[in-house]
Amino acid sequence: MLNQNTQRLGDPDNSDQHTDRRTIREGTKVGRVLRALADEERHHRFTAERKLHDHCLHSTVAKFDRMGLRVDRQWVTVRGFEGAETRVMLYWLSNGQRQLARELLGIERGTA
Repeated sequence: MLNQNTQRLGDPDNSDQHTDRRTIREGTKVGRVLRALADEERHHRFTAERKLHDHCLHSTVAKFDRMGLRVDRQWVTVRGFEGAETRVMLYWLSNGQRQLARELLGIERGTA
């Protein structure tokens, strides 16, 4: 879950828009997903289900969006049930966003 160590994180393109920035514990579902993305992993709904036990990855990513973390995404086609192709969203973090993710996890503080 999220700790209440709150700082204001402003959107550089819109100074009126602010989101609370909190430290995320790694032992939680949100923390597991964020740590995987911070470690340069890319996930879609099926890999997140199997590897991270996140049944609703798009909702977890929406939480990151609300915290000011920009998660990159792209539609990809994967094999689904009985080998049928299905489109899913693939999520990952760019270099700068991985640094912010590590700070949110409490892994790196004040290093940039």
